[in-house]
Amino acid sequence: MTGRLPRIVLLAGLLLAAALPVRAERFALLVGVNAYPDAPEIPALAGPENDVALMQGVLAGLWRDIAITTLTGPAARRAAILGALDDLARRAGPGDEVTVYLAGHGTQIPSRAEPDGFDELFLPADFSARRVGAELRISGHILDDELGAAFGRIVGAGARLWLIADLCHAGTIERGTPGAGAAQARFALLGLRPGMTLVDLNPPVAAGTGGAPGTLDPPAVAAGRFIGFHAAGEAAQSIELPLDGDRVHGLFTFELARALRAGGPMRFRELAGDTARGLLDWGQAAPAPLFSGALDSPVGAGAAGITLRAVDGALVADRGRLDGFAEGDVLAPVAPAAGRPAGRLRIVAAGLTESRVALVADDPPGDPAALPGLRFERVARGPVAPYRVALPDAPPSLLAPLRAAVEQARLPRPLALVRPGEPAELRLALTEAALEFHRDGAAAPYVLPRAASRWDEVSAAIAQIARADFLLDLVPELARSDPGRALDLRVTVTPCAPGAAPRRGGGAVDAPRMVVRDCDTVALEITNRGAVALDLSPFYLGPQGRIYYLRGYEGGDLFGLRLNAGETRAVRYTESLGPGDPVGDMVLLVLADIADTASPHPRDLRMLEGDLPAPDMLRDAAPGAALAAGAAALALRTER
Repeated sequence: MTGRLPRIVLLAGLLLAAALPVRAERFALLVGVNAYPDAPEIPALAGPENDVALMQGVLAGLWRDIAITTLTGPAARRAAILGALDDLARRAGPGDEVTVYLAGHGTQIPSRAEPDGFDELFLPADFSARRVGAELRISGHILDDELGAAFGRIVGAGARLWLIADLCHAGTIERGTPGAGAAQARFALLGLRPGMTLVDLNPPVAAGTGGAPGTLDPPAVAAGRFIGFHAAGEAAQSIELPLDGDRVHGLFTFELARALRAGGPMRFRELAGDTARGLLDWGQAAPAPLFSGALDSPVGAGAAGITLRAVDGALVADRGRLDGFAEGDVLAPVAPAAGRPAGRLRIVAAGLTESRVALVADDPPGDPAALPGLRFERVARGPVAPYRVALPDAPPSLLAPLRAAVEQARLPRPLALVRPGEPAELRLALTEAALEFHRDGAAAPYVLPRAASRWDEVSAAIAQIARADFLLDLVPELARSDPGRALDLRVTVTPCAPGAAPRRGGGAVDAPRMVVRDCDTVALEITNRGAVALDLSPFYLGPQGRIYYLRGYEGGDLFGLRLNAGETRAVRYTESLGPGDPVGDMVLLVLADIADTASPHPRDLRMLEGDLPAPDMLRDAAPGAALAAGAAALALRTER
């Protein structure tokens, strides 16, 4: 075996491809098969349908414009899967991005036509295997040649195809993970015994349908038209096990979803590396994945620009305060359609990740119906206070790259560089050994060693510190919104010291600060006193302005925290202070937005934890909800 549906990788790469055009649309087909009623000897799985729901939530959270088709349970039949792939080939065109996800059992059957002597199969829900005398009669399966032909038609239409396959074709030994529940391999034994004849009752596949097996056309891969992510490489198994409480997932899918959620802008090679590193943490239980194709192409490649959508008769742009946009900013079309004037837009209400816009009054009248189909860019900023960074006194040879690194930082507010003695939100200082970042009012600076640091790390540190300051500046305003007023926060600190009694408190950021020491356990209790469900994002803002997402709740590794009206939940973490870690004032911050109850997965803003652009999570919320974000915060202090 050469991996997850290995020949699909090879067959889909056969078609020659032109350069990848600008993305027009995104499509996804997600297939998950748990049970095989017509093949009772094949053990049922528990995870594929959960995996489909997981990937649906992750993909929809990353790209609000993606059109997702799911096939699970009895609906995941052979004809339905092949029909959905044909539909993708008809709908997708040049520049479109197509994701196909397959989860379930895979297997192999002998084939004289294949170089390795085997055909690889994916087993849909209507797969049947029956023994009749000395024959094993099978039907309902999908050959790798058939899938390869379907994928080739999608690539041939000019679209880019990302195949994710969480199934396997070799190995028979179940594996377990200590403390994680029993693991099950996603490989089906068909029971073909010596002397038996295999009878394939499926319609015959036309010769040459999938191209020449075992070959790969490098130009198609180099052009960025096919990417393959396979849960198991040669002689390995894809496995599933309980990962989210009692909820079973494929281990590969779980780690891929976690990498997608945390990754931000990246190339497929980086996403593959993050996924593989996550699997390594499971030790011998984890399969060895296989990644192939145009791995250096970007994940989610597409045209840059701001897009619009209509919400309750208003126009909403997919940028907000977390992207550095504010009231008064002016947007203009990147390439207006010929003969259809489209005036400039002004942001009239800026939310966290979206902003309500209106046509500039003194511009020529535009065509409002055409605006959601255009892309915009910012051409003027509104009156927003800048984020002032004071540069240190330094030789020109050092000051020039430092200035460039500061200017490259992605900030939520306009940057203003000032002299060392002028007022500033952040001051940089150079010592012989380090570059120090002094926040206004902070007890201790954030420090980067000069010998071991890169200029891009300087940009990342400034962006993170500025974002923390920006979030704290937003708290008073967001606390007055409906979601903000609905939040009630209480904290319990359980000291690590033997015999010490827990301490409980709560209140505003400027209330007296409870002290937290190394090894103490902190429980942040959040109550929704409002009338609607909220999706929450809990954060820890450290003394130096670093931002950490708090994952200490059920499902916290992958999803946000949904709190129904009247419900109370706790988020827990244990304080860890190493010898060199800073101590001082810190804040527990909860960002909230009205939940989209049509989605089973709570959305969150965990991407703020790193130096990443604002996520699209809240852009799929219920109509009008994206501008109604709220916040609440509690002030603590760390001490040794």
